[in-house]
Amino acid sequence: MKSPVEQLVEQSRLVGADESLVLWGGGNNSVKTSASDLLGRTIEVMLIKSSGSDMKSIVPKQFPAVRLDYIAPLRDRQEMSDEEMVDYLARCLLDPGGPRPSIETLLHAFLPVPAVLHTHADAILAITNTRGREKTVRECFGHAMITVPYRRPGFRLSRDVAEAFDAKKSGIVLMNHGLLTWGATPMEAYERHMEVVTRAETFVWGRG
Repeated sequence: MKSPVEQLVEQSRLVGADESLVLWGGGNNSVKTSASDLLGRTIEVMLIKSSGSDMKSIVPKQFPAVRLDYIAPLRDRQEMSDEEMVDYLARCLLDPGGPRPSIETLLHAFLPVPAVLHTHADAILAITNTRGREKTVRECFGHAMITVPYRRPGFRLSRDVAEAFDAKKSGIVLMNHGLLTWGATPMEAYERHMEVVTRAETFVWGRG
């Protein structure tokens, strides 16, 4: 059986090979697992794509592990600047010398699911980057998807997504900012992702 990081690499390569999902440096993915800390104690961590890495050619070392026990208390905060968040996440790294985790680390960490995938799929942007986007999303997906209004990446968006999360839905459409899906494994999150994207593509082509 493949390790969690090997599963992330496999998922990343599939996503990165499709430029209708992400361009260079775009998208991010994660999986929650366990690891040993400096004292050999088992702790819960999340492996997350590092900032700026390319999904098409990513390697295991580009998935830094962040401590979830350090991140959990942030759910009680109301505000956090980008500078505070980046500084805090640097202190959450299991390996202090590891690469900088994605700016959307908290968005992934706040979701109570094992694996999360976020892309900027063309078909999703085609139905959200338009006037009347809420109506268009409902016409495409009915009530199968959660929608979250546009907000630039950061702490507030992470809170918005966490508050909107519903495990019974197929995914989350971030207005003007792409698609989130999840699963028990990275591959399950990917398969769900492609189902949603295919549905969006069919809808867009039908409107073409």
